[in-house]
Amino acid sequence: MEWNLVVGRRCEQLARGTCHLMKQNKIRASVLLSTFNRCDKLRSFLDTMKTIDSTGLTGIEVLVIDNNSTDATRQVVADYTSLENPEFRYLLESNPGKSRALNMGIREAKGEIIAFTDDDCIPDPKWLENILKEFDSDPELSVLGGRIELHDENDLPQSILLSKRRMFVSHAKEVCDPPAIIGANMAFRKSALTAISGFDPLLGPGVKCRAAEDLDIVYRSLKENLKIVYSPDVIVFHNHGRRTESDDTKTSLAYAMGLGALYFKHVMRLDLQMARIAARHIYRLTKTLTKSIITRTNFPWHRLALPAVFRGAFYYCQERLSSR
Repeated sequence: MEWNLVVGRRCEQLARGTCHLMKQNKIRASVLLSTFNRCDKLRSFLDTMKTIDSTGLTGIEVLVIDNNSTDATRQVVADYTSLENPEFRYLLESNPGKSRALNMGIREAKGEIIAFTDDDCIPDPKWLENILKEFDSDPELSVLGGRIELHDENDLPQSILLSKRRMFVSHAKEVCDPPAIIGANMAFRKSALTAISGFDPLLGPGVKCRAAEDLDIVYRSLKENLKIVYSPDVIVFHNHGRRTESDDTKTSLAYAMGLGALYFKHVMRLDLQMARIAARHIYRLTKTLTKSIITRTNFPWHRLALPAVFRGAFYYCQERLSSR
């Protein structure tokens, strides 16, 4: 009897210890980013995430999805995979497209909260802590966006969000005209991502349509009546390095193509809200272009933006038909 009692107590202690270890090892949040041939900037991001252990946060994983890079991306990530908190993991998605890479990451992610940023961003030290606070304090919150500031003031003021006003995103106009949330700084409950089937693989960098994968996933969340909030306390610093007029034009045209694809996708589904947004945008571009022609002033990049919008719509239609 005494032997059985001792064994029983020992088993109970081991069970409690195992349970405690499982709780400690439970992944609370997954950080996902897709990368392509930016190993130097990627290292800056990973160095920042490595310091998260000093903040007291536990149960964090960082998934780097390599979208078939030809540089030293795999080796760079390998330098961090021995760490335990956060846990760094390398994934390879050889099919081109940021959205495909992120969808792979979503499938592999263990966290209840999934945070997204870009390989040229550097998170604020409290970035992930503030994301978790937002979701922990509001069980109904499904989508969260945050502030994006320039890492280097010499860079062009592109792909940034500087509002310090907290807001509840409730209308299509707030998604894309101008956007309240963009992909360099956003987070979702994994259940929300599952409900809306992740990212559209026909949108985003690496495919013909080149952009708007982030706006599309936020817009589809809105249409599913999910709660979406922008918090100025959730901050990343964008280290994009674009400084020339050529850089400005190239990026602006990519965004215009992405918007054209986004408009076409939803207008073809008889979405009147998106149709109104598209009409207003096309009207503004047409008005600016016409004014430039009449006054014979130097054309701004708008002369290329208008056809880029239509080209994005055409590419999306083409890709959708070919994928069937």
